[in-house]
Amino acid sequence: MTAPASTQMVAIAFAHHQAGRLAEAEACYREILRRDPANPDALHLLGTLAFQQKRNDDARELIERAIAIEPRAAEFHASLGQTLAGAGRLHEAVAAYRRSVALGGGAAEIHYNLGCALLQSGFSDDAADPFKTAIALRSDFHQAHLNLSNVLRKQGDLDGAIECCRAALAINPALPVAHVNLGQLQMKTGELAEAIASFDRAMKLDPALAEARSGKIYALHFQPGVDAQTLLRESLLWNEHHAKSKSIGALVLLAAPSSMAKHAPQAGPLNAETLQQPQKRSISTESGVRDDGPPLIAEDGSPRILPHGPQASALGYRERPGAVLTRDDDRSPDRRLRIGYVSPDFRRHVAGFYLLPLLREHDHDRFEIFCYSNVRLTDAITDRFRSCADAWRDISRLDDAAAASLIREDRIDILFDATMHMGGNRLGLFYLKPAPVQATMCAYPGTTGLDAMDYRLTDPYLDPPGTDALYAERSIRLPNSFWCYDPIEATPDVGPLPAGDGGAVTFGCLNNFCKINGDVLALWASVMRAVPDSRLLLLAPRGQARSRALAALANMAIDSARVSFVEHQPRPQYFATYNRIDIGLDTFPYNGHTTGLDAFWMGVPVITLVGHTAVGRAGLSQLTNLGLPELAAFDAEQFVEIATRLANDRHRLAALRDGLRDRLSRSPLADVRRFARDVENAMRRMWEQIANARAGQIILRPERL
Repeated sequence: MTAPASTQMVAIAFAHHQAGRLAEAEACYREILRRDPANPDALHLLGTLAFQQKRNDDARELIERAIAIEPRAAEFHASLGQTLAGAGRLHEAVAAYRRSVALGGGAAEIHYNLGCALLQSGFSDDAADPFKTAIALRSDFHQAHLNLSNVLRKQGDLDGAIECCRAALAINPALPVAHVNLGQLQMKTGELAEAIASFDRAMKLDPALAEARSGKIYALHFQPGVDAQTLLRESLLWNEHHAKSKSIGALVLLAAPSSMAKHAPQAGPLNAETLQQPQKRSISTESGVRDDGPPLIAEDGSPRILPHGPQASALGYRERPGAVLTRDDDRSPDRRLRIGYVSPDFRRHVAGFYLLPLLREHDHDRFEIFCYSNVRLTDAITDRFRSCADAWRDISRLDDAAAASLIREDRIDILFDATMHMGGNRLGLFYLKPAPVQATMCAYPGTTGLDAMDYRLTDPYLDPPGTDALYAERSIRLPNSFWCYDPIEATPDVGPLPAGDGGAVTFGCLNNFCKINGDVLALWASVMRAVPDSRLLLLAPRGQARSRALAALANMAIDSARVSFVEHQPRPQYFATYNRIDIGLDTFPYNGHTTGLDAFWMGVPVITLVGHTAVGRAGLSQLTNLGLPELAAFDAEQFVEIATRLANDRHRLAALRDGLRDRLSRSPLADVRRFARDVENAMRRMWEQIANARAGQIILRPERL
């Protein structure tokens, strides 16, 4: 075939391709290659067509052949990058895109795709420049504005991230995801009313967008003057739109005990008015017949979440008879058990940091470990998780039914949820009961609210005797601690006491700012008045969050000059900030969890106020395991007294500073091997029920349709 004829045939084939006549285009490309097997354009375009048809292996092979013939064609390397990214080979995709750019590939889309591959690979800092270049080349590239916003958000530049979101919406105001992203950023900057308006705009555009309604509910938790009735109604609306998930919409509200305590005075009227039932009825369970359960919210704000009966009806659920699961497994109590973990956080994430040490120390002779990964953006920590598993399953692109089927095929004995109601959870697949025993752990000490979840792990301090009825699951108390702490990555050394021998004491709190309410600020102000020269350091986004905190403290006679702030920071800088704090002050009714452990690791003692819910007893649990229960207060007066005494005892404060990291390292809170054995013993206890059941038949709790 002569060169002009070949070029003409490629043009005809490409015209078919652009018009969507893929069969005709493919026939033309193949005819060209029959006559001219080394035609790079036909190879490249046939490869892009294969990519469109999701035949990634064929696409890559064809495009690589084109590159071998014409290695300096920038567009060929860009197309190769797409096929590699589509196959999840992100590092190779980055290299291909960079080669394309180096060869002169200047299209905005190439820079955008490079930024996406970097962002998905965990190199978010490197992704900023490609997105900026894409925007410079094409100012109306709203996707580039949105992804640049995500990068800036990760870098802690919330103002820049908000500006990028607004730029995307100025180009295309009908982008529900952009409104959601903007609302989430406004939450971080304390602009609650603006965040709620953004979530409302997203829901108007896409009523089924889960992140929009759940974001609004979360924002309403902290909006002054919002009553519990409003919150529950929003939760029920959420459930109406997301009933297919089989997760409990109202738990978006109820799983946040801080809001429960805030709205506890309305709990009584709410239960009477909102959940009125025409008649009382009974429900059959595997253990007999019982009456309808207690209210959704207890009068004291406790997380009383037992979604049976009227609660189930209000949440859109119907009961069905107890399911019978027949299995022919070896049910002996001592055999090697197949354990599955389901999580979106097998990555650089706080929940992942708790889980990785456990997986690392599992006894693989007694337990076969399966990880069911719902991770969309993997990173170097993901590789460490993968190395700890006997089997790795990516379920991020599977729906609940397909994921549950895979778990059944793997014949998992005990399946653990490690997310509860946090982002990326897969509670829908747990509803389908793919394993004979299901349990929840690690995320936070609460409840899923699902009958299909058999157990929850906790400890004796988070859940003292008498609390078991608050949860849908049976509580198994680990002997010492719910947490096992390992900073995973390198952290700064503990610095000298900031106050020194005679300087001003700095109190501090680096908890998520949404945990800081008016009552918390009032208690902290009492501490600062009792220690006249003291200072306060808080982690808070710029904007309304800071101005409201300063105004509230000023009304309590605390000069704004005594208060300073830091923003969200990369992990090393976050740890280094503790070297500016002498004494940590805990939040309530939702204590700090990871932040408390981080503070101890950095030599900062934390004073806590013990609450009435599990999340409000986190400080007590951690301090007891550290051998420092004297830093836990049971009322506000005692809290101020403990803080004042410690601030005035520089010798003890310095000794704590020098010894806390070692104390934590030697405590149950960081004894990974002990924690792993405790969890494994709990697994054996769970399995005993199955081992003692009638051979060949396992009777499960009633499930919901």
